Amino acid sequence: MTAKIQSVNVTEPRFIVMKGKQVATTIWKRAVSGKVAVDRGGLVGESRIARSMCDADDHALSFYPHEHYAHWQRELGCEDFPYGQFGENLTCSGLLETEVHLGDVWRCGEVVVRVRQPRLPCAKLDARMGRRFAGRFLRSRRVGFLTSVLAPGQVAAGDLLELVERDPDEPTVDDLFRLTQLDTWDAEGLAHLLESRWLPEPWRELVAHKWELARDAEGWHGLRPLQVVERQPQSEQVVSLWLACPRGKPLAPFLPGQYVMVAWRPGPDDSVLRRPYALTSDPRDLSRYRISVARVPAGALQSDRPAGVVSSALHDVVRPGDTLLVAAPRGHTTLAAVTTPCRGLLFLSEGIGAATVLPLLREWARRFSQVPAVHLHVASAAAQVALFGELSPVEGTALRRIVMVRDGVEGAAAEGDGGAGVPAALRAASLRAQVQDLAAGAEHVFVAGSSEFVDEVSSFLRDAASQLHVERFGELR
Repeated sequence: MTAKIQSVNVTEPRFIVMKGKQVATTIWKRAVSGKVAVDRGGLVGESRIARSMCDADDHALSFYPHEHYAHWQRELGCEDFPYGQFGENLTCSGLLETEVHLGDVWRCGEVVVRVRQPRLPCAKLDARMGRRFAGRFLRSRRVGFLTSVLAPGQVAAGDLLELVERDPDEPTVDDLFRLTQLDTWDAEGLAHLLESRWLPEPWRELVAHKWELARDAEGWHGLRPLQVVERQPQSEQVVSLWLACPRGKPLAPFLPGQYVMVAWRPGPDDSVLRRPYALTSDPRDLSRYRISVARVPAGALQSDRPAGVVSSALHDVVRPGDTLLVAAPRGHTTLAAVTTPCRGLLFLSEGIGAATVLPLLREWARRFSQVPAVHLHVASAAAQVALFGELSPVEGTALRRIVMVRDGVEGAAAEGDGGAGVPAALRAASLRAQVQDLAAGAEHVFVAGSSEFVDEVSSFLRDAASQLHVERFGELR
């Protein structure tokens, strides 16, 4: 496709109210016909209310691809937008952020420009387009780019854009924007940005800072997009999702018992919700992670926040091929503190807390099988033991497993090993007695479940000599 200027847009100055104050803005623009003069500061006669994080010369002209107009019209349910809708000086076509490199030199009409940086959305774009639009604009990566002017002259709609100079090793505008605003975990990509000869100095300082954070982070820094590559229902209430890097890179190491935070935005204008989910895959395989998600009924409010929104989305909306934003593995409920000799280990779980304990049991079988171990699981329904089918490699060890089912569950059954099972009806007194009896022979006790369960069990163990390791899962899933 031939690149060209679709429209030249000039400012319609106006004042808006921001944070209770009247401020001037140039975000409103209108298309003009005929030739428009351009000097090193941009369109002649244009005022500059605010500058970007660069020298004025690096912000002389703003370009926005006309290809993005159709996207925003669909997203916002609007009719055709007029040229200049997004505050750009020049609406172009055939020139996308993923194709334009830093340092590119382009001729448009008589004017010669050099590509310097992506455009960063600001609050004034919200004033023009509506509340929270700037955030959607940023996440879309459809942001346009800014240039300096190397040769002044005149420009008009219909002028062709001719590439004069390019270094193909330079990052694209999209690379710079994506790595500094979205993929801040990618230390390798940030390091590549620092090699750019055309990276403006303020951007270089920003990139260097983010690179240091990414380089020194445990796992990775910030949120990283991971692709859902497999979906595995475990029961009606539990689903496992396999996540991998879309670029095929290995994921960060993790310890059995750790979890990841998944970020989910229910709607384009909603705040991001973050929820923890246990890693239930083999830590020796870093080609992908598995998380196991229990469905929490949606609709209830807890602490003025909706419950079950994220877990319901992961069950009902997310499918293979979709992308989730995920923070690096974390959590301290691991076997790192266990040394031998050790008189025993006790694992206590409730509900989806089993997803935390099962990797611990696998690790125990691999490294500490000579140490006596007991796993007591409290279920509110028989379906909550679905993940136990994966324990078969552990069954031949010295593991003693007990399942207790809460009151009021029809058709639930207890499990055990040769008499270790208990009646299905579970009352607090029987749980207290069972936990205290088992803890007497344990040097370490690992507890995973709801905050209420963790608090309940912890109260039983106040006088125990065991070292306690806990993982709380709130109900806001």
